[in-house]
Amino acid sequence: MVSAKWVNKIDGLVKEGNLKIALQELENILKLIPFNKIARRKKAEIYYMQNNLRESLVSYEELISYYKSKEEPLKQFELLKNIGKIYGLLNNSKKAIENYNNALEKFNSLEIELQKDLLEEKIFLLYDLAAFYSKRNQYTEALKFYGDLFQIHSKYGPLEGIAGDLFEIASIHYKKKDYDKSLLKYYESLKIYNELKHPGISICSSA
Repeated sequence: MVSAKWVNKIDGLVKEGNLKIALQELENILKLIPFNKIARRKKAEIYYMQNNLRESLVSYEELISYYKSKEEPLKQFELLKNIGKIYGLLNNSKKAIENYNNALEKFNSLEIELQKDLLEEKIFLLYDLAAFYSKRNQYTEALKFYGDLFQIHSKYGPLEGIAGDLFEIASIHYKKKDYDKSLLKYYESLKIYNELKHPGISICSSA
């Protein structure tokens, strides 16, 4: 196990921008304790900071292989989400979706109360999935996840979240040339933005 002293030292090096030295320190730790999860996670994070996506991916995938199927599902959720994001950046759509969906499955396996406490994490993941599909013109899938977001925001708020979801849904309907649905969702979104006096958007109220 990495001691607090080592963790603080590595965090200090990262804060100072000494990423190469931090990686060297982590490599030394991993030579002594190859299965140290904290060290491997920090190594993956540093590679990501350096935009060394492939090395970051290798480190994350090595790390998640050390977890048993039901061990620490929250940490596995976070790792799978990061792995999915990197695969997306590397334009490997199949692996990105596979890991995003696995992350969502892990989240849904958490206790209900914990899910409520960590709802924002699920929201971020759903946004990632919706944006991922939208950028690839897979609009049916994107609409599904924006719809999931709309349901969450409708139940828990905030109003601005609902307006944002409606705006994204309207944009996708527009791209699909489904202009009637697009216009309806734009108006619904603008109505909420106007109620919130959102700058730059309320001027459209007379349209």
